[in-house]
Amino acid sequence: MFRDAEDELDWIREKEPLASSTNRGRDLIGVQNLIKKQQALETELDNKQDRIDDVMSAGQAMVDREHFAADDIKTKASIDDAVAWLIAFLGTCGISAKMDTSG
Repeated sequence: MFRDAEDELDWIREKEPLASSTNRGRDLIGVQNLIKKQQALETELDNKQDRIDDVMSAGQAMVDREHFAADDIKTKASIDDAVAWLIAFLGTCGISAKMDTSG
Protein backbone atom coordinates (compact mmCIF):
# COMPACT_ATOMS: atom_id res chain seq x y z
CA MET A 1 0.00 0.00 0.00
CA PHE A 2 2.80 2.45 0.84
CA ARG A 3 4.52 1.97 -2.50
CA ASP A 4 1.24 2.41 -4.37
CA ALA A 5 0.41 5.54 -2.40
CA GLU A 6 3.86 6.99 -3.00
CA ASP A 7 3.58 6.23 -6.74
CA GLU A 8 0.30 8.13 -6.95
CA LEU A 9 1.69 11.08 -4.95
CA ASP A 10 4.73 11.16 -7.24
CA TRP A 11 2.45 11.28 -10.27
CA ILE A 12 0.47 14.16 -8.76
CA ARG A 13 3.65 16.08 -7.89
CA GLU A 14 4.85 15.55 -11.45
CA LYS A 15 1.64 17.08 -12.84
CA GLU A 16 1.35 20.02 -10.42
CA PRO A 17 3.57 22.38 -12.47
CA LEU A 18 1.43 21.89 -15.58
CA ALA A 19 -1.80 22.32 -13.65
CA SER A 20 -0.64 25.46 -11.86
CA SER A 21 1.20 27.06 -14.77
CA THR A 22 0.43 30.72 -15.38
CA ASN A 23 1.54 30.40 -19.01
CA ARG A 24 -1.27 31.52 -21.31
CA GLY A 25 0.49 31.04 -24.59
CA ARG A 26 1.88 33.77 -26.82
CA ASP A 27 -0.10 32.98 -29.94
CA LEU A 28 -2.89 30.78 -31.19
CA ILE A 29 -0.65 27.75 -31.63
CA GLY A 30 0.75 28.19 -28.11
CA VAL A 31 -2.75 28.41 -26.64
CA GLN A 32 -3.87 25.35 -28.61
CA ASN A 33 -0.86 23.39 -27.34
CA LEU A 34 -1.67 24.38 -23.75
CA ILE A 35 -5.29 23.31 -24.20
CA LYS A 36 -4.12 19.94 -25.55
CA LYS A 37 -1.81 19.50 -22.55
CA GLN A 38 -4.62 20.28 -20.13
CA GLN A 39 -6.99 17.92 -21.89
CA ALA A 40 -4.35 15.19 -21.77
CA LEU A 41 -3.85 15.82 -18.06
CA GLU A 42 -7.59 15.68 -17.41
CA THR A 43 -7.83 12.41 -19.36
CA GLU A 44 -4.87 10.95 -17.50
CA LEU A 45 -6.42 11.94 -14.17
CA ASP A 46 -9.72 10.36 -15.18
CA ASN A 47 -7.87 7.17 -16.10
CA LYS A 48 -5.98 7.10 -12.79
CA GLN A 49 -8.99 7.86 -10.59
CA ASP A 50 -9.97 4.19 -10.14
CA ARG A 51 -6.40 3.30 -9.14
CA ILE A 52 -6.26 6.19 -6.70
CA ASP A 53 -9.62 5.16 -5.22
CA ASP A 54 -8.35 1.57 -4.83
CA VAL A 55 -5.23 2.72 -3.00
CA MET A 56 -7.28 4.95 -0.72
CA SER A 57 -9.76 2.15 0.01
CA ALA A 58 -6.98 -0.32 0.79
CA GLY A 59 -5.37 2.18 3.13
CA GLN A 60 -8.65 2.93 4.88
CA ALA A 61 -9.34 -0.79 5.31
CA MET A 62 -5.96 -1.20 6.97
CA VAL A 63 -6.66 1.72 9.30
CA ASP A 64 -10.10 0.31 10.11
CA ARG A 65 -8.49 -3.02 11.04
CA GLU A 66 -6.10 -1.10 13.31
CA HIS A 67 -3.02 -2.09 11.33
CA PHE A 68 0.19 -1.52 13.29
CA ALA A 69 1.18 1.19 10.78
CA ALA A 70 -2.20 2.95 10.86
CA ASP A 71 -0.65 6.34 11.70
CA ASP A 72 1.72 6.11 8.73
CA ILE A 73 -1.13 4.99 6.51
CA LYS A 74 -3.19 8.03 7.54
CA THR A 75 -0.27 10.24 6.52
CA LYS A 76 -0.37 8.74 3.05
CA ALA A 77 -4.05 9.70 2.84
CA SER A 78 -2.81 13.03 1.55
CA ILE A 79 -3.34 11.48 -1.90
CA ASP A 80 -7.01 12.29 -1.55
CA ASP A 81 -6.24 15.93 -0.72
CA ALA A 82 -3.70 16.19 -3.55
CA VAL A 83 -6.14 14.77 -6.10
CA ALA A 84 -8.89 17.09 -4.86
CA TRP A 85 -6.50 20.04 -5.27
CA LEU A 86 -5.55 18.96 -8.77
CA ILE A 87 -9.17 18.55 -9.84
CA ALA A 88 -10.21 21.86 -8.29
CA PHE A 89 -7.24 23.66 -9.80
CA LEU A 90 -7.93 22.28 -13.26
CA GLY A 91 -11.56 23.27 -12.95
CA THR A 92 -11.05 26.82 -11.72
CA CYS A 93 -7.55 27.84 -12.71
CA GLY A 94 -6.59 25.45 -15.45
CA ILE A 95 -5.44 26.47 -18.86
CA SER A 96 -8.88 26.80 -20.40
CA ALA A 97 -10.09 28.93 -17.47
CA LYS A 98 -7.10 31.25 -17.98
CA MET A 99 -7.87 31.97 -21.61
CA ASP A 100 -9.13 35.42 -22.37
CA THR A 101 -12.07 34.95 -24.71
CA SER A 102 -12.99 38.63 -24.87
CA GLY A 103 -11.04 38.82 -28.12
